[in-house]
Amino acid sequence: TVIGSIYAFKYLGSTDFEEKNKVILKGVQNFDSFWQFAKTLRGWSIVFDEVDKCCSAHSIPSGLNDIIQFGRHLQVNLIIGARRPHNVHRNITSQSDEIIVFRINEPNDLKYIEDFCGKDITKSAPHLGLGEFLRWPEEQIFSGQQPQTSRGER
Repeated sequence: TVIGSIYAFKYLGSTDFEEKNKVILKGVQNFDSFWQFAKTLRGWSIVFDEVDKCCSAHSIPSGLNDIIQFGRHLQVNLIIGARRPHNVHRNITSQSDEIIVFRINEPNDLKYIEDFCGKDITKSAPHLGLGEFLRWPEEQIFSGQQPQTSRGER
């Protein structure tokens, strides 16, 4: 199957990214070959969007698993997005330093998040508004740039 777009970028100390320090790969066919490429990206960040399209709770491509397990040794940072947390392989969440949760209503997805992040997150997740998210391990609601300690308070 074709993997969704993969973005790789090098942070240069500001929000300006020079074109030569940004790579967009669309329709990557094989994580094993991407892992070989990723080994050359020391100090880069790689963004995988909709990773739940190419793995499941029970299987993960070996190249993706290698990036998750060993990328830190190469100073490669991963930012991974998924619409269905329940379908994300545990190797992804087990290596996560931070999890961002937007509004979730589906019971299996809420259970998955609860198992990893705790009940406080799953109590709030179904009630998040547009643009609001929870950040674990801080367990605060964020809207734009201002953290909220509970819904409606800033």
